[in-house]
Amino acid sequence: MILIPTSMRSAFCLIALLAVTGCDAFGGSDDATDFDSSERLFPARQNGDRVLIDRTGRVVVDLDGYNSARSGAEGLTPARRRENNRNVWDFFDSAGQIAFSVQADEAYAPRNGRARVRLDGRWAFVDTDGAFIVNPYLRDARDFSGNLARVKTTGNSWGFLDRGGQVAIDPAFSSVGDFQNGRARFERSGKVGFIDETGEVVIPAVYDDARDFSDGRAAVRQGQRWSYIDLEDNRLLDSQTFISAGDYGSGLAPVRIENRWEYVNENGERQIAPQFDSARAFVGDRAAVEVDGRWTFVRPDGTQLRAPEFDQVDDFAGGLAEVTVDDKRGYIDLEGATVWLPRD
Repeated sequence: MILIPTSMRSAFCLIALLAVTGCDAFGGSDDATDFDSSERLFPARQNGDRVLIDRTGRVVVDLDGYNSARSGAEGLTPARRRENNRNVWDFFDSAGQIAFSVQADEAYAPRNGRARVRLDGRWAFVDTDGAFIVNPYLRDARDFSGNLARVKTTGNSWGFLDRGGQVAIDPAFSSVGDFQNGRARFERSGKVGFIDETGEVVIPAVYDDARDFSDGRAAVRQGQRWSYIDLEDNRLLDSQTFISAGDYGSGLAPVRIENRWEYVNENGERQIAPQFDSARAFVGDRAAVEVDGRWTFVRPDGTQLRAPEFDQVDDFAGGLAEVTVDDKRGYIDLEGATVWLPRD
């Protein structure tokens, strides 16, 4: 594989770093319990202008001249501008300095030291110095999870690349999930199973649906009912089943036994009573929940950070969660205090 040397990072065309939160091939959310607490800047709006703020709400960078900014990770936050009729993404560190820049159509924050970039309709990966690890030839790609990233190379099947840009698992699957706890979901002939990091099938494709492993457990569906298995495909919780089931985080999982969502512990015992219209996995000891069409967060003891009042919320990352009210976005901290009022 041909690698693009770091010397190509010239003032005219530096390398673009991109790490997107990929879509889950099975309809759930990716990396539901992958909590990134690293320091970074957050994109926000002030009087109609784009800015980057820190976790205290202090404006660190005025993005005058930029037309987009995306969520950061691993200490880097990307923002886009135009230069010579091309898109250029600058990656700001937590101090507000440009760590490097990249000419690319799309760019997102890095994951596990590798970031996806899209150029002329093809995907590539770069490292956190901006050097290309993989040239832009991939038909599709998702973020690295651990040491592997799911990709489509030149065909329509999914496989995995390692952090050096080499094919680690040959493309052979119609759908795959991310590696979590050394297991990744795959789909074959309409059924779902799991492979290990060598590509060997360790849990046969016998399930109608499944979610990624988290805390050594995965929710799987057979027929209309969900249950949990361990890494060796043993049934957990005394084979208890649910109408719906989510990922484990902080020792709890959101499940639906009847109409409302609740949380159970690792023994299947109820920890937070059924009361939610929707409920997500715990991320950083906070879980997003919906009550009567409004969102808030709960702690593992079931107490709410604040009353449900948001139209939408993102999971916590870097100490803040983005919240939306009337299409205006703001941020709250881990105790529910407003750091940045929702605004245009």
